[in-house]
Amino acid sequence: MSNIIIAGGGLINKGAQAMTLISICELKKRYPEHQIYLLTWNASQNEKVRHAPYDLELLQIPPKKFASAAKNPLKRAVYFLHFRKNFTEIDQIYRDTELLIDISGYAIGSNWSEKVCNDYLDNIEFALAYDIPVYLLPQSFGPFDFQDEAGQQIDHRIRKIFPQVKLICAREAEGYSALLAHYKLEHNTILTEDMVLSSRIHDYSVAMKQKPDIVLPEITEDCMCLIPNVRACETNREKTEELYHCAVRKGIACGLTVYITYHSTQDAELCQKLKSDFSDEAKVVLLDHDYGCMEFNELVKKFRFVVGSRFHALVHALKNGVPCVAMGWAIKYVDLMKLFGQNAYMLDLRESVPLDAVQEAVGMMAERFTVEAETIRERLPDVQRENVFDKIKKLDKNGTNK
Repeated sequence: MSNIIIAGGGLINKGAQAMTLISICELKKRYPEHQIYLLTWNASQNEKVRHAPYDLELLQIPPKKFASAAKNPLKRAVYFLHFRKNFTEIDQIYRDTELLIDISGYAIGSNWSEKVCNDYLDNIEFALAYDIPVYLLPQSFGPFDFQDEAGQQIDHRIRKIFPQVKLICAREAEGYSALLAHYKLEHNTILTEDMVLSSRIHDYSVAMKQKPDIVLPEITEDCMCLIPNVRACETNREKTEELYHCAVRKGIACGLTVYITYHSTQDAELCQKLKSDFSDEAKVVLLDHDYGCMEFNELVKKFRFVVGSRFHALVHALKNGVPCVAMGWAIKYVDLMKLFGQNAYMLDLRESVPLDAVQEAVGMMAERFTVEAETIRERLPDVQRENVFDKIKKLDKNGTNK
């Protein structure tokens, strides 16, 4: 049996979960007989039990040195003697692997630590050592302003490794331009939409060994949902919380029930804090539950609109025709909202956002959500016209980007 390896995926939040499950669904449609492995730092028995509902196998990220044995019979013999089963299993899996896809949302650029960047490059380099075609699926790239010696080494590795990648999919124009400007990767780099957004798949049960039960709370009809993000609070938590408070107050003033929930468990404490700030307000409801991405996909349909700072929470909403006010902290939010003609509802937290801008955006959305929903639904077919997995299958078949 041939294998496919997924790198950069996992269950850490609904975004990563959705990308992982969509990848499994899309790959199974095109490679029904292949075994799918999820590359992970932790393939312990406990993790295998946690991943048991999903139609994949966990694969421990191998020691980097094992790659040197891919084409060296002497090293293979030495590693076999020293590591036995551990090396043999990894070596056989990689030898039987047809392609590796990386679905990291964002893991390479000078904003990241030396370890994060090198771990990302290690996974690619290991696959290339075994002559496995590598596809970097839609994600953010850059900036590439590497300064110190460690950064320069990372830059050198990118220059060596990225030209060998079969296909690099940049999710934003800024990252696409940076890849071309810094590394001259015109031959294998394209600009394409987020994979969760561009996939027409809504039912992820194909990726599950058995279809899960979806249990959702009762939601009132006149409501909006706030989905905060602790990363948006990193620069000035007090100011960002004030902006969230303003959105809640404006929602209430518009006659709406405001639900607060999280798209990542990392944000659970922040959601609890926001609810406690409105502890006496019956129209502010905390949904303190870690919904899976399939559950969240159904839950988001119940809201008139979303005010959110989690990228894939906004993606899930827009994919279902639910309008959003984005309180974003990166270029990916700007590009996403522009894609659906929703620029007026983009609040860029990298800049100073006044409270009245939040009030205006939420108030305008409360009045125009039906109009904006129609605009989103009209634009969605164009966004979903091209599926990156079709490109993978085409390249896998004929070996060309053309």
